[in-house]
Amino acid sequence: MDRRRILDRLAAGRVARLSEPILRRSQPWRRYALVAVLGTVAVAVRVWRFGDVPPGLNIDEVSGAYDAFALLQRGIDRSGLSYPAIFAAYGSGMHPLAYYLAMPFLFLFGIHPWTIRMPALLVNLVSLPAFALLGEKAGGRRMAILCFFLLAVAPWHVLVSRFNQESTSFPAFFLLGVVLLVVSLEQRRLLPVTMLVFGLCLYVYGPALFLIPTFLALSIPLLVARGRLRPRDVLAGLAIPIGAFLAVNQFGLATMRLPALSIPRLSAAPRYQTASILFEPGGVRHAIANLGSLCGLLWTQEDTLVMNSVPGYGALYLWTLPVIVLGIAVALRSLALGIANDVVTLVVIWLMSGICLAAVSAPTLNRVNVLYPALLFFAAMALDALRRSRAIFATLVGAYVVSFAGFVTAYFGTYPAQIGPFFYDSLAEAIDEASAATSGTVCVTHHVSVYRLSYVYILLAQRIDPRAFLETARFEDSGPGFQSVTSFGRYVVGLDNCRGRSIGAYVIDPSESLRLPRAEYAVTPFTHYLVAVPRP
Repeated sequence: MDRRRILDRLAAGRVARLSEPILRRSQPWRRYALVAVLGTVAVAVRVWRFGDVPPGLNIDEVSGAYDAFALLQRGIDRSGLSYPAIFAAYGSGMHPLAYYLAMPFLFLFGIHPWTIRMPALLVNLVSLPAFALLGEKAGGRRMAILCFFLLAVAPWHVLVSRFNQESTSFPAFFLLGVVLLVVSLEQRRLLPVTMLVFGLCLYVYGPALFLIPTFLALSIPLLVARGRLRPRDVLAGLAIPIGAFLAVNQFGLATMRLPALSIPRLSAAPRYQTASILFEPGGVRHAIANLGSLCGLLWTQEDTLVMNSVPGYGALYLWTLPVIVLGIAVALRSLALGIANDVVTLVVIWLMSGICLAAVSAPTLNRVNVLYPALLFFAAMALDALRRSRAIFATLVGAYVVSFAGFVTAYFGTYPAQIGPFFYDSLAEAIDEASAATSGTVCVTHHVSVYRLSYVYILLAQRIDPRAFLETARFEDSGPGFQSVTSFGRYVVGLDNCRGRSIGAYVIDPSESLRLPRAEYAVTPFTHYLVAVPRP
């Protein structure tokens, strides 16, 4: 090799060494740009047409929103209690925190789908950077970006950000608790805040009554044994009111009316009893069956409830299970070798706690959705392990991007028409139209859920005073743990209950139209309902 070529190579090597620090300094800008793009897309998909998609309101949204409205207006919910720790709702209880969080928006801006749903949007948006922080504590910045990316494009996370049911906020609250627990291992002054968040989870969703104690019972002793926590650091959070609720309903005590809140004695069997095998004989057999159902659910990622997934895409995309299984294998291997850090250990305990939850309660996509962030964490671990094979890594990332594009197209395209009947789209508008059309009795279909619960749509649509409702309501049992209403005020629910009455207007399901002769009624169609007013 001649002398000139040797000098050229030496010069090139020197330039490369000199430029390396500059390239390292420019690398964060690329990461920030990538996170900014991901964040913008994630927020845009969750806020675009917010309040309009899904159309209508889920029945639990209506029930919780009415009780929150009644508390704002009159200081009592529809059961007559002041700020209950648990809403009595249909008789079997409803965890109220998601609806208490909606009260400022209802107070400032009135009752609209977007004001009812705002807490779900905000808490799930906060969960995006929280999940990224969990990834960073587990494996650095690359893991943080992978976690952020996977949660941003997850179909389940988009769905739960856009309507406000009990189950839609629980995974985000639990995720925040786990992240705070991880951070509090380094900054112990945050541990009371951590326990506060875990305590709040008990007021978000019923399965938390099992999951939170299970997770803490498995994780706290391990962290104490490792010297990461001291026993005196662990507090009880906000468990006292929920403990009183369990005592009142387990031992048949009277409703407790305290100055600041109420502890209700439910009129029906509590949901934590009827939805769990813990209070049934044959527990082992049921647990095995439930675990089999969980395996099938994770394989298909779809159940009978269209609100839980967009057909064809599942909760986390139908093709992703092998990626998740690979990530679980990586995590378990690191545990076996003793090289797993605290974050990986806690997420494995999270997975175990979720599996235990599925064993004691027949799993549906929404009931076990607290598992999804853990599963996405393992998917991120798998992608991080596969990054050395650029072709495989790029193929999987590309598959997520393409799947996300298809999901978004379907969600804003065909999905609203599919979900509308399940969210009783246009029922509130039909009730308003019928109420304005007559000063007399209004007959409303009871074709709202199998438990005939359309009365809550009347309460919310017409802003009924809860005291007037309680004075005139006639109740009936419509199923295990559910109590429906046949009439109150000038409203009668169910065409059979309207016989022999002078009816000023009807709100009916199209399937009931044959029971009203068209020639005798002026009919106004709504999206999924008809308003029929007798002709003069």
